[in-house]
Formats: sequence, structure tokens, C-alpha cells
Amino acid sequence: MVDLKRVFMNISIPTFKAFNNFNYCLIWVSTTLMICSHQMVALAQSYWIYDNTGSATILGVVGIAAAIPLLFIAPIGGAVADRFNQKKLMIMCQTLQMSFAWAVVILLVMDLMVWQHLLVIGLGYGIIWATNGPARQALLPKILDKSVLPNGIALITAGMSIAGLIAPAIAGVLYAKFSPEFVFFVSSMLSVISLVIALFIRMPKSKAEVKDTKITSDAIDGLKYLWSDTPTRMILIIGMVFFFMESPVHSLLSVLVVDVYKLESEGLGLLAAMLGVGGLVGNVFIASMPPKKRGLIFIFLAFLSGCALMGVSLIPVYMAGVIILTFQGFAGGGQYPMMQILMLKNMDPKYYGRIMSIIMMFFGFMPLAVLPAGIASDILGIRTIIIILGVGLLVTSSLTLFTQKWLRDMD
Repeated sequence: MVDLKRVFMNISIPTFKAFNNFNYCLIWVSTTLMICSHQMVALAQSYWIYDNTGSATILGVVGIAAAIPLLFIAPIGGAVADRFNQKKLMIMCQTLQMSFAWAVVILLVMDLMVWQHLLVIGLGYGIIWATNGPARQALLPKILDKSVLPNGIALITAGMSIAGLIAPAIAGVLYAKFSPEFVFFVSSMLSVISLVIALFIRMPKSKAEVKDTKITSDAIDGLKYLWSDTPTRMILIIGMVFFFMESPVHSLLSVLVVDVYKLESEGLGLLAAMLGVGGLVGNVFIASMPPKKRGLIFIFLAFLSGCALMGVSLIPVYMAGVIILTFQGFAGGGQYPMMQILMLKNMDPKYYGRIMSIIMMFFGFMPLAVLPAGIASDILGIRTIIIILGVGLLVTSSLTLFTQKWLRDMD
């Protein structure tokens, strides 16, 4: 019988060195399966809502429901993740996610499903993510050495990228060939497997810290810590500026395909897939990096993203767009884990969960950037908006390079 623990412990490729820690392997597999489950639910939910209501507005309302908890209670979730046993929190959140998926299966089988059920479940998923994400991230520094932590962060993000590539495709096939309830059933089974794997994670022994403060006080303390730590605060602000200019393009791909490339939905699929492939390569690139000039790489990736957006706008050729957007995916896929690595570099470990929750909260605001970009696209055209966003990235990344020496020199 193969000893899986021995196999993982003998991995010698530097890119995957975090996998030498068996507990990390369990977290990685559990997290990747959890994201697969979530992605399948998201796709099946959107298809079902539009098929049964014909309303894009209702689809948008249900989508926003999942983001609301991230916007308003993420810091509370981070405080919970920092205070309590992260493994127990993961198991509790995974059990709830599994229960939601089973509830949808039962409602569909009994023909009782209405879109309002998915609205409530969406809120539930958002609350789960506000705690589950920070709990998983706060566990990493407890099981990985500080020198391996950056590699572990990048590989976790790579696992999420893999899930984002394969899970929606599988869900789409299952939805078409079988039924929506079958997709939710498969999703629930993935949650079960993820939960079982999480049960085998061994928490490092540590002395329990008794606190008599309120959770809300801990959340406020995390915000104060972020504000007082100038490098961490500035990396977050700079990263959010970069991401706000990159994120609209992903949501407006369909406009690009129809208005510029004059293609139908089949053209959208390849563009989205290549963005995902580029993102995965970017994750692996960051996992392979030695601990040198990370700040400079972070700035360079934003500059590369700006160049890619300029190229997409200036060269209205579909296959050129496919290639160029792969580079844009690479840049975006590398920036997110690199921002986390730089922020967590010198941070007090007791704040990891809270800082990760703040990052999640800011990313919850990302859809807000799509609305003005969409309105402007209707007025000025998608190519004009993409070139404006590209110029914005080139300008802000160049200003950051020449004015923020501390970030440029950060390892």
C-alpha cells in the first residue's frame, strides 16, 4: 500500500516545497475541493435562476447576496478565525456548506425550489466564506515554516485557479446531460470529501490564549493594527488600485467578443479559459520565486497587465486577443498571492486571520468597479474603456516604481 505521507514528504521540486508538509497537503486538497464545490454551485445556480425566471435582475440580486456578508462582516469573521481553533472552524463551515447543497438538492427533487431560497442560501454562503477563508489562511503560518509560507500561499491560490478552470466546465456538462439537482448533488459530495480530509489535519500544539474582550473589539483591533502598520496598509491600497483597474475587463469579456471580435458565445469561452490558464501559470510562477525583489515583481506584474490591456484595445484581432489576455491572466494571477506574501511578510501571526478578512472585504467591493466601466463602455465603446484602464495601470505602476522605494526594494 502506498504511504501518501512519505510520498509528499519526499517532494524535492522547489516550486512545490510546501507539499513536503503533509498537513499542508491536506489543507490544499480540502480547499481545492471546497472551491470546486462552490464553483459548481455558482454555475448551476445562475443557470437555474435564469432558466426559471428569465430575469437578469434577479440573477444579479442573488449574486450580490453572497457578497454582502464579505462587505460587512468579514472583519468579524477574521477576528473569529484568529481567536478560535482554525481546524474546528473549517469543519463547521464545511459542514454548513454541505448542508446548504443538500438542502438545494432536496428542494429541487421535491419541486419546491424558488429563487428566494437561493437568495437566502447565497447569504449563508457569504457568511461561511467570511469565516472559512480567514480560518484557512490563519492556519498556514501555524503549520509552515516562515521561509516556506510564501510558497504555500501561492500554491493555495494555484489550487483555487485549477478549481476555477475545471469545476464550471464539469458543472456545465452535468447540468446539460443530467439535471441541476445532479450538479448540486455532486457539489455536496465534494464538500463531504473536503470535510473528511480536513478531519485528518493535525493542529500544532499551542498554549490556549484566554481573552475577555469581545469579538467586535478584536475586529476593531485588527483594523487599527493595519492602519498603524504603514507598509502593510500601503501594499493593500496599492494592490486595490491595481485590481480595480484590472477587474472590469473580466466581467466585460462578452462585450469585447460581440462588439470588437464580432463572435458569439464560443469566442467567449476560449478567452475566459486562457485568462484562467494565464492566472494558474502566474500562481505557479510566484510559488517558484526565490525571496528576492518581490516588491519589484509585484509592481512589474501591474505594468504587464497594463501593457496587455493596451494590446487588446489596439489590436482588434481575436487570436491576438487570446494570446494577449493570457499574459493579462498571468499578471493578475501573480499579483494576488504576491500581495498576500508582501502583506504577511513581517506581520504579527496573531493578526493573520483579521488581515486576510480585510483583503476579502476589499475584494468584495470589486464588482462595484464593473458598473461604471459598463456604463462608460455603452457611451464610449469597450476599446476606449480598456485602453483607459490600461493607461491607468501603466501610470500608477510607474508612479509606484519611482516613488515607493521601500516597496521596490522589498524582498
